[in-house]
Amino acid sequence: MNTFLHILSFEWKSLRRSNTLKVLVLVVLGTGIYGIYFGKFEIDKQQRQIAQVQQYEQQQFDDLLNWAKLDTTIQANQEKYLQATSPGGTDYDLHFTYYVTNEAPPLAGLCLGQRDLFPVYYGINITDLVRQVNVGELANPMKLLTGNFDLSYVLVFLLPILIVGLFYDLYAGEKEGGTLSLLQSQPTSLGTVLLAKGLLRLLVVLGLATLLLVVAFVLQGISLRDYYRPFFQWLGIIYGYCLLWTALMSLIVWLRRSSALSAMLGLGVWLIFTLITPALLNLFAGAEEPLPNRAEAIDAVRTLNDKMWASPKSFVLNQFYQEPPGTATLIPPILTNGTTPASPCSIKKRMPWKRSLKPK
Repeated sequence: MNTFLHILSFEWKSLRRSNTLKVLVLVVLGTGIYGIYFGKFEIDKQQRQIAQVQQYEQQQFDDLLNWAKLDTTIQANQEKYLQATSPGGTDYDLHFTYYVTNEAPPLAGLCLGQRDLFPVYYGINITDLVRQVNVGELANPMKLLTGNFDLSYVLVFLLPILIVGLFYDLYAGEKEGGTLSLLQSQPTSLGTVLLAKGLLRLLVVLGLATLLLVVAFVLQGISLRDYYRPFFQWLGIIYGYCLLWTALMSLIVWLRRSSALSAMLGLGVWLIFTLITPALLNLFAGAEEPLPNRAEAIDAVRTLNDKMWASPKSFVLNQFYQEPPGTATLIPPILTNGTTPASPCSIKKRMPWKRSLKPK
């Protein structure tokens, strides 16, 4: 046991003097902190967008409630009253819009996932089948393909490179440095020496990963007391991922090849697991389930839209009046022929809408 600890102490002194280790640790640490900042920046931006659309939705609703109670004997109130009490509308821009939002979980900043592929909010109104053909978010397709540079990206792609850089010369470094025969002449077996050296390198990687996760929780304002379970779950997944790459590099070291060949083999395995295999799976999925042609999608949407608009108003609206409580007292029902009975006020003709629902 004393010999094992002595080997660990000596190896730690050697690693501290290694410029390669310092560069790798600084690169992973710097990119990790940037990934944490980028994740927090993206989530904060999405939360601001969600808050804005929710506030706008509430303003619309409040305006409609106020307008439905206006005195229509006053000429200036008639237009707003018609806007508030007519579910059909006469202009695409003047329908009430509900917003469905994709709220961000507390740990979303650590792994953005597909929050960059799908909008964080979507407005729903009576004209959706028409609008969705022309509504979309502009984004770089290559960025959507590779993903965001968040903490999970750093852990998945850069942490294995650190392990490769620490393990590739575990055996070959002793052989090429001329110290292998000296180690073999000692009473301690070569396997014990390599085990101690490998364990110390693994502890360095695990310590760096743990440090990045703690910094991520602190910088993103995630309480460790409230979310200790997700913290340890993340920690367990990261440790398991590091152990997997350590096992792969141990297998390469077991082949006892030169340091250059071991490094090339390690980088080759990294390319296969992190880049080539996902790309092949993406191509396979695209071949099995290709995306529909845009012209075909637009034609299908237009056909469905024409079919829905051909239905009488009473088919949709009378069922709507039965569901939300209180609408019958605000909005007159739709007759079977699609028309509405006369409103309580003396309005004989529906006035065209000229303004948007956005409060000024």
